[in-house]
Amino acid sequence: MVKLRHKKEFFVGLSVAITIFLALVGANSVMLYRNDKAATITQFKGLSARVNSDMSQNLNNIDVISRTNFINEDFSETAAALFTEEEHEAVISLQNLFQTIISASETSLIGAISYFPYGNEGAVDTNHQVLAGSLIDLTLVNAEKIIRSSEEYNPGNLYTVWASYANGEYAAYLFFSRVILDMRVENYNAPIGIVSMCVSIPTLSAPLSYASTLNGSSFFLLDRDSKILLSSNPSIQSIDEVKGGDYYNLSLRLGFLDWQFFGAQNTSVVWSNLRLSFIIEGSILLFIVVGYTIIYLMAYRRSQQGLGELFDFFYSHESSSLEKMAPSTDDEVNRVVGAYNTMVESVIALNEQVVEERNRGLSLELEKSNMEIQALHSQINKHFLVNALSVIRSYISLHHVEQAKACLESLSDFLRYSLTMEDSSTIGQELATSKDYLLIQKARYPGVDYDIDCPEELYSIVIPKVTLQPLLENAFTHGLRKKKGHIHIAVFLEDEHCVIEVSNTGTPQDRKRMEEVNASLRGERKDEIKKDSHGIAMANIKRRFELSFGEGVEVLLKEKEGNTVATIRFPKGKENNNDSRLPN
Repeated sequence: MVKLRHKKEFFVGLSVAITIFLALVGANSVMLYRNDKAATITQFKGLSARVNSDMSQNLNNIDVISRTNFINEDFSETAAALFTEEEHEAVISLQNLFQTIISASETSLIGAISYFPYGNEGAVDTNHQVLAGSLIDLTLVNAEKIIRSSEEYNPGNLYTVWASYANGEYAAYLFFSRVILDMRVENYNAPIGIVSMCVSIPTLSAPLSYASTLNGSSFFLLDRDSKILLSSNPSIQSIDEVKGGDYYNLSLRLGFLDWQFFGAQNTSVVWSNLRLSFIIEGSILLFIVVGYTIIYLMAYRRSQQGLGELFDFFYSHESSSLEKMAPSTDDEVNRVVGAYNTMVESVIALNEQVVEERNRGLSLELEKSNMEIQALHSQINKHFLVNALSVIRSYISLHHVEQAKACLESLSDFLRYSLTMEDSSTIGQELATSKDYLLIQKARYPGVDYDIDCPEELYSIVIPKVTLQPLLENAFTHGLRKKKGHIHIAVFLEDEHCVIEVSNTGTPQDRKRMEEVNASLRGERKDEIKKDSHGIAMANIKRRFELSFGEGVEVLLKEKEGNTVATIRFPKGKENNNDSRLPN
């Protein structure tokens, strides 16, 4: 057995080697932690923005359904008929309306709709109530609570009531209710009853489940008092549990019922991601201690000079950089040099492997997000599809074969274009699809006319797909409310920029609201963009054009000769002359 000599030199050299290695490990761990933490927070911000957008869309859809279908003169007339000899026909008409809304709601979002009319004395008359849907029994159990809660809110404002069963047990549904105001001239703005929609909480809060795609993330919906309404993590009872400390927080306003979106990312999970790295580095440290001891004993017997070279190297390399040792003139010392250089290569390879694995994970997450975005682009407005098919069925019932055939061909072309997965299209293809959409809408509303003005040399300009349809939908929803008027689409060049205008002769947009939307589009009032579908659609269009064309994109609303005009102005980009479908 070899006896250890010069113990002081041995332990000094071993201590220096361990110190250098620990310094390298510490510096490497800090660097990996900072990079992984920054990458995790970046992913969390992107995921939070998407969840907030989807939740805002779900809530705004409920508000739009309620406003569009129940705050109008037709609904007021039908509701008033409940107290006349035409009560039976009025009940059937309201039930058909409710059932149509329920059928058109995406993924069974709405389970039941009820109407509780006010009687002559201003109180709810349950003898004339109208209900439809699969959750009528649950609605009746909660009817008293819905009616009583209406007293806490101003007429016309949307409010919510949590559903419960007859035994008091919690039900996974939420009633979105509103006191309806009379839209008839003779009784304008007088409360006439309460409309309540029974909404599935799992369907409504589905975007919160995206938290499972990122380790350590949690998403919440809070009320005006910061109490948790909906959560992706039921184990968290108070929002204070995930504030500060190891949590990165993000708070965004939903612009709906004073609700707030809140996200929390536990950054301590980054350390668990580095666990494998720590295990490997610990093994390397053990290898250094054992290997150094053996090498010292073997080398000392034959070359004290070579051992001195090793000590000199360790004393002169106390920095945190990884550097290989130069070969020695002594064979035994070269064994030490080779072992140390192998260790350095292992550490470098480990660092490269960790970075490569992290980048691969980020790439997969990005690819997944892109595929999900493509899937979202392919969705079709079910309400529009149901209405189009209803028009075709009416034509067939009336034996108007040619009109039914033309409408069906337009719908087929529209769906074929909408279901393709490409991100971009051309102005020619967009105009052709817009014409299909307008032909279908004209079949429903004969009082609406349209025309398209675009030079053929602009047909091949490439733009983001499904750009014009949201503007046309806004024209029908916000402008042509009486379903009469004219829509004009114009495309032209102006100062090396391409300009697209969609105007309508319907009810002019309120100038104050128009300026609010424009201010939001310019980034001056970020909270205004979430208040209605008009601003949301135009904001989405602007973001897509900016991604395609960069700076120089302008999207705005303006009034021109009494008409409301939605304008898109962008630098003229690349062209595609292989269009398979152009407007006639």
